[in-house]
Amino acid sequence: MSSSTTGHIRCRARWDKLINRSGTTWRGLPPNRKAPGTDAEYVLLVREYPSLVRRPVAVIGDALLVGFTNGLYEKQFLTSDGTA
Repeated sequence: MSSSTTGHIRCRARWDKLINRSGTTWRGLPPNRKAPGTDAEYVLLVREYPSLVRRPVAVIGDALLVGFTNGLYEKQFLTSDGTA
C-alpha cells in the first residue's frame, strides 16, 4: 500500500477502524509492535504488513467504507427498491 493511499484513507478513518486485530497477522505480531503510538508507526506497520488493513476498503465520494459489514454496501449501492 502506497504512502499516499495510506494517508488518504487515514485522513478519513481512525486506525482502530482500519486495523484488523482479529486476524492471524495481528496475533502473530511481537507484543512491542501491537502498540503503535503515532500515525508514522501505524503507516510503517501497515506498509510492512498490508494484510493488517481490514478489507475491503472503498472510497466513494466522501464516504469511506471499511470492512465487510452486513448492510453497509447495500446502503451505499442499492436503491430503495433493492436494485443497483
